[in-house]
Amino acid sequence: MTKSSLPPPASGTIYQLRPDLQTPTKEPMFGGSDGGGGDMERLTRLEGKVDHLDWRMGQMDGRMDRLEGRMDGIDSRLRSVEVGIATLAERVAHLPSKGFIVAALLTGFAIMGALISFQDQIQGLLGIAP
Repeated sequence: MTKSSLPPPASGTIYQLRPDLQTPTKEPMFGGSDGGGGDMERLTRLEGKVDHLDWRMGQMDGRMDRLEGRMDGIDSRLRSVEVGIATLAERVAHLPSKGFIVAALLTGFAIMGALISFQDQIQGLLGIAP
């Protein structure tokens, strides 16, 4: 069987090559008809499937619109969190450093130690008897 001996394929019919001869066969590749009377039935089924897919795509459009609304809400909330974090970072930048706090504590301890050590001399200068 050669290519020229086959009738032209019916609309929507795909012929497959036989693996042993590498020549086209008359059997349709996807289980459809070869141009017989079942084309209208097949077309009706396909139209039904296309209608169903169209309906599903309409549902998906609605879902996508709702998701876009939710994403916009999340975006606005994240922007407010971003502003809050920037404000917090600015406030933290103005806090005293660890070195300053340690130096202030050591100075306070040194003053308290000096007052305790020289308590008798301070009381004598002020005229307070122990």
